Amino acid sequence: RWSKAVIFTTRWAAGWQNGCGGVNGT
Repeated sequence: RWSKAVIFTTRWAAGWQNGCGGVNGT
């Protein structure tokens, strides 16, 4: 199963690829 770290990284990577910076908003 997925850990919180994996979920966080996946969400950040998806946001970065979309150009919105993901959860860290940078």
